[in-house]
Amino acid sequence: MIRVDAPAYIKESGKGPQEAARELRYSFLHDTATKWEAQHIAMAHHGDDQAETVLLHLLRGSGRGGLAGMRLARTEKNVQLIRPLLRMYKADLIEYCNFYGFPM
Repeated sequence: MIRVDAPAYIKESGKGPQEAARELRYSFLHDTATKWEAQHIAMAHHGDDQAETVLLHLLRGSGRGGLAGMRLARTEKNVQLIRPLLRMYKADLIEYCNFYGFPM
């Protein structure tokens, strides 16, 4: 198990909680991918996250590029980040998990 001191990182970096947490998560994922020589990282973003991203970009005054939202795949640090659930809504994912008895 990996533990990080997020409040300390927020304080030392001067970043907001959301941005700092995202940086810590991605750092962990990239370190793990390097350790296991993985070429892909599957992210759990779903359709509701996509809608939220587009709405936030719209409220911030983003141009057309920002309104496109998250891409299904992108490469970062020689690893491809994929979002296989991006076209599914959270309610559908919960229903699927409940139907098949997957713990949430």
